[in-house]
Amino acid sequence: MIDQYASLFYGYKTPPYITAKPETGICNLNVGDIAILASDGLWDLITSEEATEIVLAGVSQSETDLARYLLEQVKSKHSPGDDVTIVVLRL
Repeated sequence: MIDQYASLFYGYKTPPYITAKPETGICNLNVGDIAILASDGLWDLITSEEATEIVLAGVSQSETDLARYLLEQVKSKHSPGDDVTIVVLRL
């Protein structure tokens, strides 16, 4: 291992260094419903209720790219410390 990275991994002796445990579930959606799927980079900054309010405001303003609208609204109030991935599905 390169010495400059040794301090980052001092407590880890074998892979995997990071594991993911996804939250899963089943949700029945209907025509007209909106689903927000996002990485922890978004959820670390706002609640699902706040995200819903922002997206619904975007819908009322006839925004065509709700994911971008959500991201821009969040960025105007918070500095993302992590990468942020957002998908907004309108059925």
